[in-house]
Amino acid sequence: VMDAWANGIRNLSAVTPFIQLLQDKTSRPASLMVYPVAPIEQPNELVGFIRIVHNWDMMLAQAVPVNACGIDVVVGDGNHQFTFTLTSSKSVETKGPGDLHDIRYDSYRNSFSTFENPGYSSYVVDFYPNEEFFPDDVEWHPLYGSMAMAVFVILVSCLVWTYFNNNYLQRQLQFKQEALDSKRSF
Repeated sequence: VMDAWANGIRNLSAVTPFIQLLQDKTSRPASLMVYPVAPIEQPNELVGFIRIVHNWDMMLAQAVPVNACGIDVVVGDGNHQFTFTLTSSKSVETKGPGDLHDIRYDSYRNSFSTFENPGYSSYVVDFYPNEEFFPDDVEWHPLYGSMAMAVFVILVSCLVWTYFNNNYLQRQLQFKQEALDSKRSF
């Protein structure tokens, strides 16, 4: 920020890589954004900075819908990565440093980048489902239902085929006709 300010660039800010904040009791990733401040009447005079702290777990808790659960979020700055989990208790839990998502769900990855301007620290946020996202009781019910319907359709088709193929109706009619004819002959 200071180098750009010295070179006459006035509309700028900088974003730092992951930092550990001193006031946090637990280790969690955060980012610090720094903006230069200059008076309107003297735009070349630097009077201070505005600093904004982003705790990634708190930011994710506010950014996702309340019904989102079963999702692993991997946030990285190119040098470091941290993994968070959106749980069914509607909270964001820090899994730990590194990419700790389940590799079975790599094909479901959804990703976006932040701060893609030159000179800024760029962050990549990857979303992956986990086992909580795909509960067992939901996956098999449609399969069982469709298999039962297929068996039912095959069974009914066999019964109808047997019924019409064996000329069952014609034999019943013939039997009733013979019974009626034998009653008339008396």
